[in-house]
Amino acid sequence: MTKLAAPPRRRIPEISTSLYSLYFTKIISKYSVQTKSIMKKILLLTMALAICSVSAASAAKIRVRVQNFTFQPATINAHVGDTIIWRFVNGMHTTSSTSVPAGAQTWNAPIDSTHTQFRYRLQVAGTYQYQCNFHFAQGMVGTIVVSAASPGQVPPATN
Repeated sequence: MTKLAAPPRRRIPEISTSLYSLYFTKIISKYSVQTKSIMKKILLLTMALAICSVSAASAAKIRVRVQNFTFQPATINAHVGDTIIWRFVNGMHTTSSTSVPAGAQTWNAPIDSTHTQFRYRLQVAGTYQYQCNFHFAQGMVGTIVVSAASPGQVPPATN
């Protein structure tokens, strides 16, 4: 029996330390770029959420239904910067200020099938009284109590 000779051993070339270092640097660099990209996305998302929450904390729109010889609700608590929106439901009415705080603008607007809504932005803290000029004797009156801007709310700009 003949003995088979073992195949010659191939020598695996040694990779120098500098090649490992280069490979490691490329991996770290790629990971770093991906991490920066993810961090940018997280930062943008956080900023978007912050902007949305500030918007939500800002001025409110308060709706008043004008119907059946009433303003519903008849009494409103609001903040400077909020907007009151009177909306027609039925009848022929007005929303007319009878008393406003010093520095606030008065208003007188029809609310009927042709003029279905009226908006008024509250710019001065205090108590506002209003009525329907046709039906105030039947008790169609309203009150708006306005306090300073709520926390986190930016007060409206003044001219």
